Amino acid sequence: MSFQDELNRVTKTPEDVLSEREKESYANGVNSAQTSYEKIKEELLEYAKQGKYETVNSKKRITYKYKSDNLWDTFLDDILNLKIRDVTINKSFFNKHGQAAQEAWFYIKDQVAFDAYMETLQELCRKDGISTKLTVCYNSLQGEKTYDINEKIVDYVLLPYTLKVYIICTVEY
Repeated sequence: MSFQDELNRVTKTPEDVLSEREKESYANGVNSAQTSYEKIKEELLEYAKQGKYETVNSKKRITYKYKSDNLWDTFLDDILNLKIRDVTINKSFFNKHGQAAQEAWFYIKDQVAFDAYMETLQELCRKDGISTKLTVCYNSLQGEKTYDINEKIVDYVLLPYTLKVYIICTVEY
C-alpha cells in the first residue's frame, strides 16, 4: 500500500472530526450528570435521615445546594470559566468618571457538554420529583446573593472565591 493510499484511508473531513468531538462532549456531559445525580440523591437521603427538612403545606421539603467540586466530580468547575473585568459604574452629569467596580460572569467552555449535562440531570431528577436550578451564589459583605448563571454580577470588589456555582435541589414528599 502506498503512502497516498494510506493518507486517503485515514483522512477525515473537518465535519467528521467536529462530530466526533461533539459526541465525546455529549457523552462526557451525560456521564457527569449521572454521577451528580447519584450524589444528589445520596445527600437528599442523608438530609432526610438527619431530619433536615421544612414542612410546607403539610409536605416535607428538603433543599440541598449541590457543588461539583469534589475529587470525583469536577464537571461544572471544568466547564464553567469565571471571567472578571474592571468596569465603571454610577456615571452621571455630576460624576463624569463614575466609580471603579468589577463585573463577573461565567463563560461556558463546551456548550454541547453543558447542555447534555443539564438536560440529563434534569430528566433524571424529574423522575424522582427533584427540582433543580443552576445558580451562582455570591458571598458579599452584605450577605449571600443568588444570581442566574446567565446574569452578570457587578460589585466594587469581586474575588473568585466569593462566587460559587451551585445546583439548588429541592424535593417535596
